Amino acid sequence: MTFKIAFGPVTLAWNTDDRDPRFQEFHDAYAAYVTDRPADVTVTASVIDTKPSDPEPILPNSFMRAREVRGDTFILGENLVIGTLANERDCRCEIHPVLLSGCGLRVLEQFFYLMFQHAVRLSDTAPDRTPFLLHCCAARGPEGALLFSGPSGSGKSTIASLCPAGTVLTDECAIITPGDGGYSVSGSPVNPTFTAKVAGSAPLSRIYLISHGEATRIGDISSLEAVPRLTAEIMVPVGLLETDMELAMTRALDTAIGLMGAAAVKALAFRPDGGITDIVTGKTGDDTGDGHADG
Repeated sequence: MTFKIAFGPVTLAWNTDDRDPRFQEFHDAYAAYVTDRPADVTVTASVIDTKPSDPEPILPNSFMRAREVRGDTFILGENLVIGTLANERDCRCEIHPVLLSGCGLRVLEQFFYLMFQHAVRLSDTAPDRTPFLLHCCAARGPEGALLFSGPSGSGKSTIASLCPAGTVLTDECAIITPGDGGYSVSGSPVNPTFTAKVAGSAPLSRIYLISHGEATRIGDISSLEAVPRLTAEIMVPVGLLETDMELAMTRALDTAIGLMGAAAVKALAFRPDGGITDIVTGKTGDDTGDGHADG
């Protein structure tokens, strides 16, 4: 069967064997993101045969770095995904069954990141207009999208759970698209188990670099501190067969600098209280408000 998933402006078509029950959880997880748009890239996937006696594979932290490229062939995570590009829009691969259920699906999403980067680089979009992915929670406020960005464990999912109903675009990964009028933010299919997110997009309004705190407080942050922190949260902009990580990190740095110029960036120390709701609804400004903000 052909299963086309909308990933922001990119459509990834998956050709899978509908007689293989091991793909069922994958299909169920992303059913809400099925689209009838033309495919940008097609992935024809089968499942790697394993034996009950085979040891359980170790899931890597990153496919971006646990990756081998040999010509048109790629290997992710020590043989968890083995594939080749038959042509630039046709990917053939085998996937280890551990990636098709449970927490393995979250690891497989890193393959999505690589395919997204591959697809956007096939377009004729100018480099400064190329969509990119940011590790963040995104919510719609009165003036546009608010991004809450930080490393794993900093509280993005907690913030998403505290946002008012109907405002969360994503709790994990936002798609950001530069344009003439500024940057547009939309959600993504990443982490389909978080069901409180809503479809749609909004113009970028503000970015908060988050950390846990004893109180919910907003403060200024210098560009010298903000740019490295933002750079670290941009999903590494490297294509499926690209191996130049230095170039990829230069792209990430340039993207972070562009973000700094497109929206106000603030530091946010937070605790799980009503302060987040006030920020999203606009009841608390950056410099005032019931002890929740600290300019």
